[in-house]
Amino acid sequence: MATEFIPITIRDLMLAGDAPAGLALALGAGNTMRVFPVESDQGADFPNVVYHQLNEDIIFTKDGSVSAGADLMVEFHAEQPGGYITTRRLARLGRIAIDGKTIDVEEDHHLAGEFSSYKLKYTGKEDLPPEPDTGVVTTALTFKATKQ
Repeated sequence: MATEFIPITIRDLMLAGDAPAGLALALGAGNTMRVFPVESDQGADFPNVVYHQLNEDIIFTKDGSVSAGADLMVEFHAEQPGGYITTRRLARLGRIAIDGKTIDVEEDHHLAGEFSSYKLKYTGKEDLPPEPDTGVVTTALTFKATKQ
């Protein structure tokens, strides 16, 4: 299904030319940007961003199942002191970069040229407690990707 490719576009949106400049300044630029799928690299510098898919919305039809979209989470991580100020600022910039965008995702990676469009909509924010071992703080944003 196409939704497995939706999270990959999160990094692309944060690197896009119309993304807020503060993202690149805080997270690095280009291939060295600290934006990771699923979990951050071992020993990655802070602040960094981790994105992943939470679930997939499936519609069942007489011809089988069809993806209707997915829920995504984008986590902004920073070290103390000042971690929450940093994560909230980056989360605000990340929301600007992602919210309301329409993305095209390959429907089936075996059939080149088959694309579906998904609209990304911000659905919530949560400040998570500091990690007990490291003191790293996290602000998490959730988005709904809805098939157009």
